[in-house]
Amino acid sequence: MPLDLTTLLVGAALLLAAFVKGTTGFGFPLIATPMVALLLDIRTAIAILVIPNIVMDIGQIFRGGFPTPILLDDDFIESVTPERVSGILGRYP
Repeated sequence: MPLDLTTLLVGAALLLAAFVKGTTGFGFPLIATPMVALLLDIRTAIAILVIPNIVMDIGQIFRGGFPTPILLDDDFIESVTPERVSGILGRYP
């Protein structure tokens, strides 16, 4: 594969998205997909991003990335009100 400007920009987009995923725990597809889709067609972008996303998610699961203590916290449970639940469910038909 030749090392042209498009390849370098796709690599930079993947590094930026991986950095955000590493610091926040989410956001890789949210950042990487539009950035890579600007450089390549959308089908190619999605095909390129599927494997790294799955690998990072599996690594996060085995690292203990699921926030069980946060979900069991009393403040979090109290913040889940019927209005918020209906607002979330109402967005999806």
